[in-house]
Amino acid sequence: MESTLEAAPGDRVDPVPAFAPGTTIAHFKVVRELGAGGMGVVFEAHDPDLDRRVAIKVVRDRGAGTAAGVRLIAEAQAMARLAHPNVVGVHEVGTIENQVYVVMELVRGDTLAGWLDRYPRPWRDIVHVFLQAGDGLLAAHHAGLIHRDFKPTNVLIDTAGRARVSDFGLARSEDHAQQIAEGSDNSGIAGTLAYMAPEQRFGETVDARADQYSFAISLQKALAPKHAVGSSSRRVKNAIARALSIDPDERFPTMDALLAELRRGVQSRRRVFVTLGAGVVVAGMAATLFATRAGDTCADGASLVDQVWNPTTRMAQLAMFLRARPAGMLLGSKTVHLVDDWAERWKLGRKAACTLEASQRISHLGCLDRGLNELRAQIALWREGDLTVVDHAVQAAAGLPGPQNCATEPAGSMPIQLRAVGAKLSALRRSGRASQAAAEVPILLSLAEAVKMPRPLAVALLESARIERDAGNLPIAREYYSRAAQEAGRSGDDAVLLDAILEESNVIVDLGRPRDSLGLLDAAAALKVRAKIDDENRIALARADALGQAGRAQEAIDLALQVLPEVEARAIRDPSHRTQLSTALGQLASAQMERDDNEGAVKTLERALAIDLGTYGPSHPEVAKTLHDLATAEIHLERFDIARKHIDRALAIFIAFYGARHPTVGATYVSYAHLAASTEHFDEAVVNYQKANDALVGKVPPDAPYFIVIESGLGEVMRYQGKCAEALPHLEKALLLLDQNGQSENQHALQLTNLGFCLHDTGRDKEARSSIERSLAEIKHLEMSKRWQSEPLAILADIEHAAHHDAKAVDLIKQALAALEGERGSDVDELRADEQARLKDWAKR
Repeated sequence: MESTLEAAPGDRVDPVPAFAPGTTIAHFKVVRELGAGGMGVVFEAHDPDLDRRVAIKVVRDRGAGTAAGVRLIAEAQAMARLAHPNVVGVHEVGTIENQVYVVMELVRGDTLAGWLDRYPRPWRDIVHVFLQAGDGLLAAHHAGLIHRDFKPTNVLIDTAGRARVSDFGLARSEDHAQQIAEGSDNSGIAGTLAYMAPEQRFGETVDARADQYSFAISLQKALAPKHAVGSSSRRVKNAIARALSIDPDERFPTMDALLAELRRGVQSRRRVFVTLGAGVVVAGMAATLFATRAGDTCADGASLVDQVWNPTTRMAQLAMFLRARPAGMLLGSKTVHLVDDWAERWKLGRKAACTLEASQRISHLGCLDRGLNELRAQIALWREGDLTVVDHAVQAAAGLPGPQNCATEPAGSMPIQLRAVGAKLSALRRSGRASQAAAEVPILLSLAEAVKMPRPLAVALLESARIERDAGNLPIAREYYSRAAQEAGRSGDDAVLLDAILEESNVIVDLGRPRDSLGLLDAAAALKVRAKIDDENRIALARADALGQAGRAQEAIDLALQVLPEVEARAIRDPSHRTQLSTALGQLASAQMERDDNEGAVKTLERALAIDLGTYGPSHPEVAKTLHDLATAEIHLERFDIARKHIDRALAIFIAFYGARHPTVGATYVSYAHLAASTEHFDEAVVNYQKANDALVGKVPPDAPYFIVIESGLGEVMRYQGKCAEALPHLEKALLLLDQNGQSENQHALQLTNLGFCLHDTGRDKEARSSIERSLAEIKHLEMSKRWQSEPLAILADIEHAAHHDAKAVDLIKQALAALEGERGSDVDELRADEQARLKDWAKR
């Protein structure tokens, strides 16, 4: 992520001091080096005052006493006053060992250059990312700063897809640019020639229009066929051409004007597309539009649902389910019973709404009519008989918006066209066709933005986030949830705000950052109390899951056990909540396994399996998922034959439903590999990791978390086979993928341990020590169980012993043993015995 810049003439070029992990820069504790370039070295560090990670650049060519150094400090201080979501934040600036350092926001993700190289993307997506970066440049210009080295490697894309302009190492104030023009500054020409404006290249006057040129040439390169899918609009091309004018006076007068023209260029065709696309959708749902009335007439209200769901419709639907899945009698029966219950609750809600005063009645009835739209859209989808849709019928019926929630509906209507498109996409998502729905998310959002009201936009963003989440696009989903929360806050809709905050926290857990989600859950709990919302234990269950994933398993278990009785009681009253109960039991079992209570986990999962069998029947993917989790618990208990039976059954169900090449099938092969490795059938483990890879390639992005598991698994298997030289490429790739995804912090720490072991085993002790020290630092920072410190401490002991530092080696192996105190399990016992043997052997010498 570091720019490749040359030192400016007249400035002394000093080497950057070495800062090993554990040392400090001011009060910041260095964690690791992130990268180096012509301008200096960037380190990741921990800020103990605010308990956060930061990035620190120690600048190579700006000695603190030079004029350039003084100028850099002043301009970094100016950057620190610039707060904008599309600019990397500067926290502070200072000097150390006569070198200037700048403390910045740490952004997990990739550079724009890396993002572009990963795979070709729709040209509009590329322009939208550049528009974000352009907004960051514009904010700098408004603050009187010129970047002077804008290029794709100086823009960071975080894991949520947000662009931030970085590396203002050559930034100059407009006053300083004038000094250059007048010849009173001797800093010379610096930057990157391929992106440099002509006037900058030839040492002439440089103002904000130079950044405009660099921005335009970067965008032009990004829209080449190598990176972009489709040809950009003529308006976009003309805007780029104008911004690339040799004469600055012929460019746009400001960055703002260029960005406005680019936005119009993106929207020019898009508006036509949205109009046509929405027209097709709406035309296909004409019955929905004409049948729905959001008025306050109550005379025939209860009968409206009977027009959509009645005995004739019910029997026809059940017959369709049986034709599609002859063995799915239970699935069809459960689905129609859930819709029966929903229809009765809708009628009760309609009657209750008619007793309200006028303004409340209108909003309440509008909410109920939207729910009826969703039922219509869902039934229309079921009638197609698509197997994926049929197999998700129970979840879809259970996920219909609850009529009882309309009691808290705020005033304000939803436009009918927006309502229709939203209902269709919601039905697709609930029915397992989220990828299809994701293709139409731009239509939904464009319709919502056209309304120019915060609440419709909040609702559309919330549904878009759910679609992207189910389609596997977690960073995009997180961004939509965040925007939904902002719009819901503006509209005063606490219910939508709570949903957005709560569901964003779940996505953060799925992204492998459970600790980060706990703060959001605190906010959700406070909102629940203030707004007096019945969250149906969703916050508590989400917190239990986050705690378990964060390694705080006992807290997770205690919380889950506290709320489970209420969840069970609700499931008895309302069959649609049985799926929530099964999910809660699965989360409890996961925490129990983390605490090595695998017997308890088996009992919990057997309860969940009974619920799933009663809800879906014996051959449904939800049943297979629970069987898969049961197999994991049985592997921990070393009941390998039972585990294999569960995995065999789960795999057969998954392949029957999804085919041989599907992410869930790939994940199951990974579990086969774990089982084989646990029984020391290492060659079988390698074969199953390869089968997993075959099932996933082309089905998920090449940097998907599945491949992290495969690469780390292959590395560990080869390590245990004594093939560390072969293991290293897999371990290094796993760590690279973990860094790119910005997720699974616990796994990152553990893979550093594996990497350190194999580096030591292959005689690369200096690198091994660095890897192990990073591992220990991350384990402690993440507050992982002390047991995970044992192996890296033992590896450090081996390194010291190999260096004939026997006293250090003995002390470290004692620390390693102490970290295992109170821990149980065959793997722990094996590690403890190995460490005790080393201590005994070394103590003799």
